Amino acid sequence: MIAALIGAMLTPALMIAVCASLIISTSNRQTRTVDRIRFLNQILLEKGELLHPAIIDNYSKQIDLYEWRRRRIRRAMIANYIALFLFLLSALAMMVSVLFPAVEFLPLVFIGLGFITLIYKITVLLQETNKRYETTTLDIENVRRNVRLNRYRTTEEE
Repeated sequence: MIAALIGAMLTPALMIAVCASLIISTSNRQTRTVDRIRFLNQILLEKGELLHPAIIDNYSKQIDLYEWRRRRIRRAMIANYIALFLFLLSALAMMVSVLFPAVEFLPLVFIGLGFITLIYKITVLLQETNKRYETTTLDIENVRRNVRLNRYRTTEEE
C-alpha cells in the first residue's frame, strides 16, 4: 500500500519535471522564431531596395511562415502550462483523496487530462516542425539564388 502511494505520488512529480523541461525547450523555439523574424525584417529595412525582387518575395514568404510557426509555438506553450497545472492538481488531489476516499479517482482524472494535453502539444509542435522545414527550404533557395546572382555579377564585371 505504501509503495503504491509513493509510486502514485512520483508520477505527478516526474511529469511536472518533464513539463518544466518542455517549457524551456518550447520557449527557446519561440525565441529563435522571433529572432529570425526580426533579422529578416532588419535585412528588408536596411537593404530592401538593393535586393533582387525574388529574394524580397522569398523573405516575405519566410516571414509569413515564421508568423504561422510563432502562433503554433504559442499554442504549444499554453498547452504545456495547462498540463503542468493539471499535474500539480493531481498531486494535490492525491493528498485530498487520502483524507476523502470518495474522491480517490480525481488524481487519475487530472493525470489523464495532463497526458492528453501533452499529446495535443506534441501534435502542434509536429505541425510547427513541418513549417520549419518549409522555412529552411526557402532559406536554401535564397542561398542558391544569391550564389547564381553573384556569379552572374562576377562574370558580367569581367
